Amino acid sequence: MNNQAFSYVFWGTEKFAQDILQILIKNNLRPLAVVTAPDKAVGRKQIIQAPPVKELALKENIPVWQMADLKSPEAEDFYDQINKLEADFQIVAQYGQIIPKRFLASGRFGAVNVHGSLLPKYRGASPVQAALLNNDKETGVTLILMDEKMDHGDILAQQTLKIESSDNTSSLLDKLAIIGAYLLIKTLPDFAAGELEAIPQNHAEASFCGLIKKEEALINWENMSGQEIFNRFRAYYPWPGIYYFIDGKRLLLLDVDLNEKISDFTPGQFYTKNGKLLIAGNDGQTLEIKKLQWEGKNPVSAGEFMRGYKNVLNSDSAD
Repeated sequence: MNNQAFSYVFWGTEKFAQDILQILIKNNLRPLAVVTAPDKAVGRKQIIQAPPVKELALKENIPVWQMADLKSPEAEDFYDQINKLEADFQIVAQYGQIIPKRFLASGRFGAVNVHGSLLPKYRGASPVQAALLNNDKETGVTLILMDEKMDHGDILAQQTLKIESSDNTSSLLDKLAIIGAYLLIKTLPDFAAGELEAIPQNHAEASFCGLIKKEEALINWENMSGQEIFNRFRAYYPWPGIYYFIDGKRLLLLDVDLNEKISDFTPGQFYTKNGKLLIAGNDGQTLEIKKLQWEGKNPVSAGEFMRGYKNVLNSDSAD
């Protein structure tokens, strides 16, 4: 079977999935249809917005289904329509809800999930964030044959990626989407031709990660080292973004980098040194703050912040 020979239905919602689908399409692998989440209201103005995968599918004139509940009565007719397509594969990437077994079985060769970790490590909804929170030096993509349990299926292929110190969730997802797409292109024809055998995961080594909650991004300077805080910044960029409170007002730290260790800095206090805006964790490891945002205000650079909010700068500034 050549790369253009297999047919598939693509299940995905967010940008990671959109990037994968884009590469498949550019490589002459167009899906029979796309299944994605319903449109939703976003932002303060609650503007209705289509998922990224839907936007791409409409642009490419690919049929789109949006299902809020795959166990609802309406899903019966949807299941029949999926079956009639007689796809070789159901390809799933960042779809956003549990897919019932019968849908997974509707592909001739099953359903393949593109997961952003080296399974069985980091099963669950936030594998990229988990790798960054733990300051891992590598991650990767795993293709699995999906079963009824979360990220539990047999492995078709894996590819490792080095995590750079400058990486965050956004940059890693971009890189992993490229790896995942080309891994699909390389792997699925061989599997369909019977030239590749899936390998069971070592379930005893499984670890898990859940959905990210906004409150997890709250920084406690007295209880966290500078490295831990920097790991959180990388993991929670671009959402939800790390933050803490000064006099009851929420302050978002939008751009942060590791800096030198300065043992006599009080954790959580702003200092300036050599024109840099610095805050230290509980081990004296400082972070350079390059961009900030008070709740309800526009983002400002470190320079603007130092000029406009001198009242929060430590009087014992190191400048």
